[in-house]
Amino acid sequence: MLKQYKGTSIPEVVVELPEGFVMMPVLSPISGSLFRDHVNQLFEALSRIHAQGIVCRDIRPENILVSLEGRAYLTDFGFAQGIDKVTIYQGTMSTASNRILESLKNNRKAPIQVTPIDDWESLAKVCTVSFEF
Repeated sequence: MLKQYKGTSIPEVVVELPEGFVMMPVLSPISGSLFRDHVNQLFEALSRIHAQGIVCRDIRPENILVSLEGRAYLTDFGFAQGIDKVTIYQGTMSTASNRILESLKNNRKAPIQVTPIDDWESLAKVCTVSFEF
């Protein structure tokens, strides 16, 4: 959720923390319907973030948390920026999109516009390594 607080000009991304639940990072492979539920929840969250004009730029397993009730949350928006912004890339290299990796290989200091497609590819990489075959 995107919120702008009184007296500030900078919007902030706010993520719900369910009361009474401990959040745990998704670091081990999961399978079956639980995996599908988590992926659907993450797709919904990423769609909402992009609809607000924001790209995450740091989607990785450590930034996906699951509550004890089984709800998946996308967290850590420290590298997030507006969709239209062009800047030097900051984010996780292991899950960066192939387009970004190719750009960085050619010139690490060149400004890059990170797009929602790059976030989707990062999420696909995370889902691929998190699924137990």
